[in-house]
Parts: sequence; C-alpha cells; structure tokens
Amino acid sequence: MRSEYASEKAQVGAGVGNVISGAIFGRRLIGKVNVLERDRLRRAALSAQEPFNVVKNFIDECVLKLDAAKAQIQSSESYQRTKKAAPQEIKDIRDSNQAFYVYLDNSVKGPFTKDQLLALCQVGTVDPFTKICIAGTETWIPFHACKEAQ
Repeated sequence: MRSEYASEKAQVGAGVGNVISGAIFGRRLIGKVNVLERDRLRRAALSAQEPFNVVKNFIDECVLKLDAAKAQIQSSESYQRTKKAAPQEIKDIRDSNQAFYVYLDNSVKGPFTKDQLLALCQVGTVDPFTKICIAGTETWIPFHACKEAQ
C-alpha cells in the first residue's frame, strides 16, 4: 500500500503536458520544475507527520521516565525486603482456610484455594503487590498486606 505522498510523487512529470512542455521549454527546465514539485510534496508530507512525531516523542519520554522509576523502585531497600519476604508470606497462607480472588491481566480470576494461590506464587504469577480479595469481602489489597494470607 503506497502512501498518498508516494503516489503524488510518482505522478510528478508523468503527464503528457510535461512532455509537451519539455519540447517547448526544454527538458532541463521541466526537470527543475519537477524537482521543486517533489520537494514541495516532501515538505508537505513531513509537515503532516509533525504532530504524530510530537506525540511519539512525548510517549518515548514517558516510557524512559517510567523505566527509570521502575529501576529506582526495584533497587530500593523496601522493594528488596518485600521481594525477599514473599516466600515466608506464601508459606503463611497454608494455615488459612479462605478462598481468594486474584486480579491478574486486568481481570478477576478465582476463587483459588490457599494451595492454588501458593502454586501461583511459586511460579511467579502472583507477587507481593498483586491485588487479592478474600471471598466474601469486597476489599482488594496487595498480597503482602493480607492478614489472612500471613
């Protein structure tokens, strides 16, 4: 699929009028006119792309800032402590007889038994910051903050 710019550029100098003009004014002059027309089309195409480039640059900056924030969070002591504490929290839910719902991939999954939740934790599907809800309640809390899971 060709862009509008490419289609217009390909048509520059392709008409019968250019052949006749070339015979009257000379091919060199018509060639310069064609170059100017192609240049005008190129500038118009770049101008049309500018708003999209501004948005793309903004998104790229946001992604870089988010990556930097993520790296800073992951290198923080509190995150490292929580990450190291996760296996203990996983073991503690074995004493609970509750059913749990888990918020994963923008949807609610479950109910899960404590053993199923433990298995999800061991394979890395559930981490300390995954939101969970105890069956019969409507409050969603991070896994590491669930008293019933400790």
